[in-house]
Amino acid sequence: MRVYHASRLGLPVRGAPTSAKPKMPSHTPRLIAATAALFVLAGALGAHDTWLLANHGFVPVGGRVSFDMSSGGHFPRNELAIIPARVATSGWRLAGASHPLTAGRTASGALQFRETMPVAGVAMVWVSLHPKVLTLKPTLVKEYTDEIGAAPEFLATWQKATDKTWRERYSKHAKSFLRVGANPSDTSWAVHTGQPLELVPLRNPTALAAGDSLTVLALRCGVPLPNVAIGVESAGAGHGALVKTDAAGKALVIFPKRGRWLVSTTYLNYANRVGALCEKPLPGDTVTVGYVSQFATMTLDVAQRAR
Repeated sequence: MRVYHASRLGLPVRGAPTSAKPKMPSHTPRLIAATAALFVLAGALGAHDTWLLANHGFVPVGGRVSFDMSSGGHFPRNELAIIPARVATSGWRLAGASHPLTAGRTASGALQFRETMPVAGVAMVWVSLHPKVLTLKPTLVKEYTDEIGAAPEFLATWQKATDKTWRERYSKHAKSFLRVGANPSDTSWAVHTGQPLELVPLRNPTALAAGDSLTVLALRCGVPLPNVAIGVESAGAGHGALVKTDAAGKALVIFPKRGRWLVSTTYLNYANRVGALCEKPLPGDTVTVGYVSQFATMTLDVAQRAR
């Protein structure tokens, strides 16, 4: 789950004094028309995400790469390792060929995967975790719904209810990219992984430079997800900005500086309205829940723009 503060990205912040004029990136005016349908949200709460991150954004053909999967509130610092048994599905794709992801081991606060990149192209790696059940204390419900950018109806309905139990079955889905050698014709990174909740970049995610924008497509069970919050956070920031997807499930995000970035989204619904799950609870998980959620992240390396 993730909370974002828009001021770090030079975007307007809800609740900021009207006299304040945030510094806007120099490229922003040309993006205003494209982002008119997006809503910038903000918060100042703590954050916790699960991500998958390569140790390099580029390797030569034949290079060996390590991918760390970790959870924490200080991206990209590894804080809480994922237990290998939690992995439901995983894989990687390069130059149109898909492969199973070599079983990971836990070390240095992360679940680590290692692969050798055999050909040139853009490698995409993904991991989905089995669902788990959480029960929130009533004092944390508002903070949680604010963090994930949930629709106001969830908090309002819960506040009116006599039973203040918030029990939720959630799952985590992460992906990462890196460039291998030089093969600009490889577009297999755009093929959906089939994760229950997925963020899909609509341009080469390894060709981004500071100041660039990226259209991101949110998919749930392979179907575009409209009006969902997309979070964008730079390494070490601790918070970032939220924008909403449009009716086609797309959102435009901006990367004003170089470095590593985390893009995230969360789907939340009532358990009796959720419809297709495209994933199943673990055998023996018969807990009755009131809510179902899915979290998705992707990590990107943004280069310094050439002068």
